[in-house]
Amino acid sequence: MTEASNPSPPSAPKAPSATASSDRKPLGKAESAGLIGLVIGLLLGLAVGYFIWGSSSSDQASNGSSATGEVTVDSLLAEGLALQQAGQIAQAETKYNEVLARDAANKFALYNLGVISQTTGNPSGSIDYYRRTLTADPAFLSARYNLALALRDTGDRAGAIAELEAVLTADPNGIGTLLNLGNLLIESGNTQRGQQLIDQANELSGGAP
Repeated sequence: MTEASNPSPPSAPKAPSATASSDRKPLGKAESAGLIGLVIGLLLGLAVGYFIWGSSSSDQASNGSSATGEVTVDSLLAEGLALQQAGQIAQAETKYNEVLARDAANKFALYNLGVISQTTGNPSGSIDYYRRTLTADPAFLSARYNLALALRDTGDRAGAIAELEAVLTADPNGIGTLLNLGNLLIESGNTQRGQQLIDQANELSGGAP
């Protein structure tokens, strides 16, 4: 399949304002700001898949074959994505694993398997998929961002901070990155910089200082 450059992340929804607190906890999955960050990362991956495979999906049969009857990596990816979006997770995993049987370093199959693990309550299971994705494409920011959240949710605060710092360097205005990194820094004791990042996120989202 033809490689395509990763699109810029979509505009994030407005995040609630945050106030400084020396004992502020990192954004949890049940908190609205944390959910905003999680959704930013995960939805971007699906969008990448759609733009790469969607243009040719009409030429692919429902069994994952091309118009000529040949089962290709692209057709398997397209069907896996359609199944994933339809909520047929086990079937989508099967298609992505078929892709990996043909192309063990396919970043899109690896990434979406990571998304499936993460969104079905298994963040630890997603970590290896995201690391393999980044080995295939170190510039895949969505994978690095989601890896950071998975590390955070499995208790590796230092690892999560390191990955979010890398994402922030590449995309300085990512609201989800700023919020999650800010809260992790505050929890780790770097209150001043953590609150600066949260304030920057609030400013970018139009929230009150």
